Amino acid sequence: MIENINGVQGCLAMIIQKDFGSYGSHFATSLENPLQVGVIEREAGDVISSHKHLPVQMDHCGTRQEFLHVMTGKVRVTFFDIDGQRVIDKVLVQGDSLLQISGGHGFEFEEPTRLIEVKLGPYTTLENDKQMYE
Repeated sequence: MIENINGVQGCLAMIIQKDFGSYGSHFATSLENPLQVGVIEREAGDVISSHKHLPVQMDHCGTRQEFLHVMTGKVRVTFFDIDGQRVIDKVLVQGDSLLQISGGHGFEFEEPTRLIEVKLGPYTTLENDKQMYE
């Protein structure tokens, strides 16, 4: 299942729960989203032909998107709109993923947790990369 987190300005984030997808390749994001997130489910013996990806011209202006995957644990995510107003809290558990599209977020770890984080780099410094709310 996919849950969109919406603010006044539109979609802020997508929560991709561990049960999303079925056999084949299924993308949670639209073609317009600069960071494409999908789930590939295949059977033993299936093959995806060897390949490489061709260079493309990409114009990524605006806010840096971020993808998080909960490997283990449980984390409460607080979502904020682009003006820093709190929108909603959601709990992610092992196997869930989050694509932050715009706005902001904060985290409270309810159990020992391990996350995978993917975002467009480079990350320079806290002062250049983030606007803190609190």
